[in-house]
Amino acid sequence: MEKNNLPSIGIKIEIELQGKKRTNSPKLISQVIDIMSDDIFMISVPTSQGMLVPITVGEKICIMYSQKASAVYGFDVRVLERVKKSELYCMKVEKAGEMFKIQRRNFFRLEAMLNAAVKKVDEHGNIELTIQGLTKDISGGGLCLIIKEPLKIGENVEVMLKTGEKNISVRGAVLRCVKYQEFDYKFELGITFKDIDEKMREEIISYIFEHQRKMRKKGLV
Repeated sequence: MEKNNLPSIGIKIEIELQGKKRTNSPKLISQVIDIMSDDIFMISVPTSQGMLVPITVGEKICIMYSQKASAVYGFDVRVLERVKKSELYCMKVEKAGEMFKIQRRNFFRLEAMLNAAVKKVDEHGNIELTIQGLTKDISGGGLCLIIKEPLKIGENVEVMLKTGEKNISVRGAVLRCVKYQEFDYKFELGITFKDIDEKMREEIISYIFEHQRKMRKKGLV
């Protein structure tokens, strides 16, 4: 059963650091490059915001990935060595723990640029302000987006997403707002969903995995 759920070549994975390094760690994205055995894999050196993030040989990390429909799996690995394959910087890693299935599927973030309208909501539920923006990534638990105007941490918002096939509207709260400079956008927001019913969460998760399925089919991930 566990063998059938191991990651396949080409699959996108998310890396989580261990111990103190986990605190304030950016999202690290990698990919399975080769499979030597059931326990040893070659993965690309992870990136964050387009920059390589080297990991020390001997360090233990956790890798997580989507597999089969909406299931998410993960396990610990230890970095055996760092190598360069055809101009690609890679790490050979060895499985160092039992596989686990993640019940909180809302953790898995999809990098996607979607048009979004962020509406500031007052304590009575009234819309005070609407700001247009673009998402950077989205999960069943929240999203990251870029906008032109700042919002305060803790402010309540309603976010309308245009996924192409349908619109998704969900309420949340601002977790962070930092300066950002790309295109015409000046701020990056981190938003956690609030009071979201499971039906809506499942719609978001279904969109994430369906999008990934289409990208894998096209050979883009």
